[in-house]
Amino acid sequence: ALAGENTQIRYGANPSWGVVTTLDASIQRICDTAGKQLKKGCVVVLDAENGDILGLSSFPTYHPEQLEAALQNPDSPLINRACYAYPVGSIFKLVTAACAKEQGNAYSFRWNCTGSVAIGTQIFRCHDANGHGEQSMLEAMRNSCNPYFIALSQELPAASMLQMAKALGFGTETPLTETILGAAGTLPTKEQLRLPAEQANFCFGQGILTATPLQIARMTCAIAGDGTLPAIRLIRGSTEDGKTVQQETPSRRENGISAETAAFLRSLMCYTAADEAFQGKPGNVSMGAKTSTAQTGRYDADGQEYCHGWVTSFFPAQQPRYVVTVLAEDGGYGNQTAAPVLRQIAGAILDLET
Repeated sequence: ALAGENTQIRYGANPSWGVVTTLDASIQRICDTAGKQLKKGCVVVLDAENGDILGLSSFPTYHPEQLEAALQNPDSPLINRACYAYPVGSIFKLVTAACAKEQGNAYSFRWNCTGSVAIGTQIFRCHDANGHGEQSMLEAMRNSCNPYFIALSQELPAASMLQMAKALGFGTETPLTETILGAAGTLPTKEQLRLPAEQANFCFGQGILTATPLQIARMTCAIAGDGTLPAIRLIRGSTEDGKTVQQETPSRRENGISAETAAFLRSLMCYTAADEAFQGKPGNVSMGAKTSTAQTGRYDADGQEYCHGWVTSFFPAQQPRYVVTVLAEDGGYGNQTAAPVLRQIAGAILDLET
């Protein structure tokens, strides 16, 4: 243990006084249990309507009486990964789709994916070397086809793409308490997006872009609802008697996207989640979802690149009550590492209601 005094427990004059959080004890236990599949990563569960945090777990965990071991752990258990910014990957295609919807390109744009696309002298490859053939946006979102979205991005104003990202909460800190903030992440500048290759990277969530799991979950709330962004809330208020909530912090919302655009993105996510290959949907749950496998530019001793696996979702599909975002840091493919955690969480949450 760290040098210092032995553990002491001190009680205040009023043991019933305290802070009231938004956490749901049952959902928090579900997150803690399901998230043990993650060597490194986090789970965020939000109330889809108001953005309240119902469960939040970061992994690996640590014991407060073993801080020296935690400090020496190379996996950094003291970091709250929900508040930390990471490369996002293909989940960001939802932002590109929203921009296309508002620019009038969403339904008309089609692209024949042959396995790669050239932007200037740079070749961007699809994860399917054989290509996906001709696709609409609906098909390209389910296939997570990079060449489709790269070709689409060249038809969109860079300034509009950047504004859409900001409208959906990217580049903005997420305050949880007066002293705990989720990182703002990073966005490319308008000048950087003048480079066609940088705009290509941006459209599918790579390059300069980073965001936190909290930001991704907040964006998903906007998609699941009327397009407005709820303020993420962890603290409801305080209590003096252990029963009554006082000085409750009101829920707030900010303008995000139009209700029509939100409905369009919901349809894309529901079609994607209905794919038989998607590993995140329990048999008894209807949902919308999108996975990511985000490149990091870091490699292991064998030359294999580390990638972050992501999934974000809302459920039930028709009247969303929950948003779940899972990050598997350095975990590899999102559908193989993050999605199974989502499946366990979604099933367990809805089992609480039966």
